[in-house]
Amino acid sequence: MAGDAKPSAPEPRLLRTVYAVVQLVFLGVFLVLCGVAASYQKIFDELGMTLLPPPTEAWLALTRAIRTPLGSILVASTAGVLVVMGFRGTFDRYLRKLIAGNVIGVAFLIAFSYLSIHLPLAKIEQTLKDR
Repeated sequence: MAGDAKPSAPEPRLLRTVYAVVQLVFLGVFLVLCGVAASYQKIFDELGMTLLPPPTEAWLALTRAIRTPLGSILVASTAGVLVVMGFRGTFDRYLRKLIAGNVIGVAFLIAFSYLSIHLPLAKIEQTLKDR
C-alpha cells in the first residue's frame, strides 16, 4: 500500500532555520531603515521642517530611539531571544505563520518607512511646483 503514505511535512529543524534567517533579515532591514532615517532627519532639521506629518514624526521618533545604545541593545537582544526560542522549538506549532508574518512585516515596514520619509519630500516638491 505505497499509495497510502502521507506526504511528509518539512522537518522542524528546516523550518526553525528558515525562521531564524527570516528573523535576522527582518532585524537587518529594520536597522538599515533606521540608519537611512537618520540622514533624512538631518535634511529635515537643516531645512527647519518642524511640522512633519504624524507618520513621519512617529517613524523618526522610533528610529531615534533605536539608534541609541540602549535601543540597539534592546532590539538586538529581542531578536536574539526570538531566534533562540525558535531553535529550541518553542514556536514549532506556529513556525509557518511566524515566517509568513515576518515576511509580510518586512514588506509593511519598508512601505511604511518609504511613505513616512517621502511624504514631506513630496509636499516640498508640490510647494515648489506651485511657486
